[in-house]
Amino acid sequence: MFLKQTVKRNPMLVETGFDLMRRKEILPDTYVVDTDAYLANAAKILAEGKRQGVDLYFMLKQTGRSPWLARELVKLGYAGAVAVDFREAQVLMDHGIPICNVGHLVQCPRGFLKEIVAYEPAYMTVFSLEKIREIDLEAAAQGKTMKLLLKVVQDQDMLYSGQTAGFSLDELPALLDALDKLEHVQVAGVTSFPAFLFDEARGQIEPTHNLETLAKARQILADRGIEEINVNAPSATCVRTLQAMKDYPFISRAEPGHGLSGSQLLLWRRSLPPVPCAPGPGGAVAGGSGVLPGAAAAAGVH
Repeated sequence: MFLKQTVKRNPMLVETGFDLMRRKEILPDTYVVDTDAYLANAAKILAEGKRQGVDLYFMLKQTGRSPWLARELVKLGYAGAVAVDFREAQVLMDHGIPICNVGHLVQCPRGFLKEIVAYEPAYMTVFSLEKIREIDLEAAAQGKTMKLLLKVVQDQDMLYSGQTAGFSLDELPALLDALDKLEHVQVAGVTSFPAFLFDEARGQIEPTHNLETLAKARQILADRGIEEINVNAPSATCVRTLQAMKDYPFISRAEPGHGLSGSQLLLWRRSLPPVPCAPGPGGAVAGGSGVLPGAAAAAGVH
């Protein structure tokens, strides 16, 4: 999907990939990343986030969950990573990378709760009371209190297949009553996915109905006296999306992923920053190794 734009805007990355293959320095199913461009993209997104007052958690996505890239992003000024599943969290934990949000697409399994609670991520996303109770029990055993992001949903929301979980707005009052009885979890915000999406007909990134759900959920929490509510509004996070967020001042967090690698649909249609610098969706099979920055550096691309 992104090959033409990558060839047009970052031909040296493509040439380097072929060169490394010809010299047998990399195997098939290897991610080759232009890390100079990647980090330049990340810096621009981070700067725009600061201008808009939106804190950012990075998501490594198809760049192979590279610990090297994660460390560089932290050096750049990102608070930490979002881990959508426990395998990604394991890689981050093994290399001492701060985790700001874990469990958004896949809640942390019971067998991994001991490790993740001990690591103390800033937030854990949840969408079932059963999981919340499991977290509360483990946090109690470790003498900790974990901050929760409640994944919320309404019937009109945009949801991807297999991601239809979440608490309805009608459920929130009773849920908050139940959580008042738990001593080792704290409701600290709400989240939904996707809050923004590329509109192909209009050729630009637009808010989804999920954003209205987030605003209503935030108000429910505020009416209960919950302060410092984290409204996490991920998907399609890039400079353009962050600029659009100025119209939604209740948003406090976002999670750039494809924006870092320049592999968003907006960038497929239009030659806008950021620069394509890594495989796009479907560009490599999950599980490939990351070439960062060693072998690529030998050919002049980091």
